[in-house]
Amino acid sequence: MNIFVKQATRKPVFTILMVLLLSLAIALSCIGYSAWTSAKMQQDEISGGYTTIAIPLQPDMTKLSADEITLALQNRVYADWAAQEAPQLTMIDRRCLLAAHITGSKSLSSSRIDPSEYNIAFDGECYSLAVFALRCENIMEQPTEGMLLYDATFSVEETVCLSDAYACFPTPETVHIYSDVREANGAIPFEKGKTYLVFGQYQDYRVVRDADGYSQVTTENRYIVPFPEIHSNFYGKPASLEIGDRNGQSYYYPVDGQMPWVAEYSGTVTEFLSSEAASLWNEEIIPLCQLNHESTTVILTDSITSMYSFNTGDASLLSGRFFTDEEYKEGADVCIISASYAELNNLRLGDTLKLDYYNSYFGEYSDGATANSMFAAGDPGAYRQRYYMTPDDAIGVCKEYMIIGIYTGARFAFGSYHFNADTIMVPKASVPNTENYETWANSLLNTFILENGSTEAFEKYMEEQGLGGQFLYFDQDFSSMQESLEALETNAMRLLIVGIGAFLLVSVLFLFLNFRRMKPTIRGVRLLGRSSKTVFRDVFVILFSLEILAIGIGTCVAVILFDTVTENVLTSTLALQPEAILTALVAAFVFLAFVGIVCTAITANRKLMKAK
Repeated sequence: MNIFVKQATRKPVFTILMVLLLSLAIALSCIGYSAWTSAKMQQDEISGGYTTIAIPLQPDMTKLSADEITLALQNRVYADWAAQEAPQLTMIDRRCLLAAHITGSKSLSSSRIDPSEYNIAFDGECYSLAVFALRCENIMEQPTEGMLLYDATFSVEETVCLSDAYACFPTPETVHIYSDVREANGAIPFEKGKTYLVFGQYQDYRVVRDADGYSQVTTENRYIVPFPEIHSNFYGKPASLEIGDRNGQSYYYPVDGQMPWVAEYSGTVTEFLSSEAASLWNEEIIPLCQLNHESTTVILTDSITSMYSFNTGDASLLSGRFFTDEEYKEGADVCIISASYAELNNLRLGDTLKLDYYNSYFGEYSDGATANSMFAAGDPGAYRQRYYMTPDDAIGVCKEYMIIGIYTGARFAFGSYHFNADTIMVPKASVPNTENYETWANSLLNTFILENGSTEAFEKYMEEQGLGGQFLYFDQDFSSMQESLEALETNAMRLLIVGIGAFLLVSVLFLFLNFRRMKPTIRGVRLLGRSSKTVFRDVFVILFSLEILAIGIGTCVAVILFDTVTENVLTSTLALQPEAILTALVAAFVFLAFVGIVCTAITANRKLMKAK
C-alpha cells in the first residue's frame, strides 16, 4: 500500500479538514465566476433589448428670421456629417419614404379611424383626389394683394369619384372653388348656370375641438382645389402653371399639355361620360384618382426599433414580430402594417400585399396643421408622398410582401418625428437603389443609433465640433437601468475576486501543509533507496486524489449555495451558469495539478545530502 496513503489516513481529521477547506475555496471561486458571468450576460441581454438613438432636432422655423432659418438648415447638414464620425455611433438608419399602389385596397384616411381626427393635411393629395359633376351657382371676383382670385359656388350634381373614406361625413351638396387658376386670357373657367366635370383635391369641413368635444365647422365651406394648383404645391407656383397679368394683377393658368381639370358638359353627367368627349376622363383622370385612393405610404428601414415612435413606445407591436437581422440584410419580402390598416382591409398575419412602388417625392403637408386647437401654431405638418401622376413616378419595383407583424399606437398626428397609421414598414434592402430616395437630416427618416449609455459622450463630441444641441436623444429609459446593472456587475466582480483570492490562498496552504507533513516520509523512503520517480508517483497520487475529492465536493457546494450566496451578498437573483462552473472547475484543476506536479517534483528530487 502507498505509504503516503497510510500517512493521510493515520490523521484523518487533518486530511478531512484540508479537503473541506479546499472544497469551500473552490466552491466560492465557482460561485464568484458564475455570478460574474451571469451578471455580465444579464447586462448584455438587457442592454441588447434597448436602442439608444439620436435624431435630428427640428427647429421651430416660425420663431426664426430668414437668416436664422438658413443657418439652422446648414447646421442640420453639418451635424449629420459630423455625427457619422462619432466614436459612439454604431449604425445610421437612413430610411426612405415611398408610396405604393395596392390594387383593391382601401385608403386609411384620417377620418377612417375617427372622423374627429379628419384633417386635409393628413389626406395629403392621394386620398383627397376627386372628380365631381357640378353646377355653377355663383361667381364672385375677389382680387386681393395683386392676385386675381375668385370664389365660385357650385351645387353637386353627382360625386363621380371620391374615396369612400369620406362616407363618414354628410354627402356634399355645395362646394366652392377659391382660386387664382384661370384660363390663359385671364377669364374665369366657369359660367353661372352651366355644368362642369371638375378634377382636384376635395376638402371637407374642418374638424375642431371645443368644450363639447369635436365637431365639423358646417358654417364654413367645402372646397375643391384645382388640380393644376395642387400639382404645383411642393415646388411653388408656377411649376405646372404659367403666370398671367391683367391690369397689374397676376393669375395662373395651366401650362401646355397639362392634364385638364375642368370640362363643360350638357345633359347628364352619365351621358357625357359615355361620350367620346370624355375618353380622357374615363381612361386617365378617373383611374388616376382610383389608383391614388388605393395607395399608401411605405417606409423602408434598417432598424424599425430606432424609429422615434417605436423607440419611445408611442407605437408598439400588437402581434407577430419585427424584422430579423437576416431579413434586414437580405432584403426579405416581409412587411409590418398598422392594426387600423389591417382591420380596414381585412388583413391577417401571413397574408400578402402586392406593392407597386412609386416616388412622387414627399413633403411636409402643413396646410391645416393649426386648424385643430390641440395642435400648437408652428407645428410641422405630416410627411406624405404626393399623388401618383404619370408612369414616370413608378420606380419599376412591384413585389409581394408577407405580413409578419401588426403594430398599434400610430395615429394621424402632426410632428416631424411621426408617421401616420397608413404607413407600411419594409426592410430597406428589399428595394434596389434606395440611395436614390434617401434624404439627409430629415427628422423622421434619419436616426443615429448609439452605444447604450453614450448619449452624454456623443453630445460632448458634437459640442467639440461646434454643433451641440442638434440632436434629441432617447434610450428607452436605459439610463435608469444602467446604474443598477453596473452596480450588479461590480459587486459580482468583487465576489469573483474574493473567490479567486480565497482559492489561491487555500490552495497554497493546502499544498504547504501537506508537503510539510509528508517531507520527513519522503526523505526516509529516499534514504531507504526508493527512486525519485517512484516517490513522485506515490506523492502525486495522494495529492491528485485529495484534489479531485475537493473539486467534487466544491462543485456540489457551489451548486447548492449559489442562490443563497447571490441573493444575500448581491441582493439579486442570478441564473446559475453551468458553463461558468465547468470553466472555473477546469481552471482550478489545472492550477492545482500544475502546482502539485511542480512541488512534488521538487520535493521528490531534492538531494538527500549537501556538501559543505
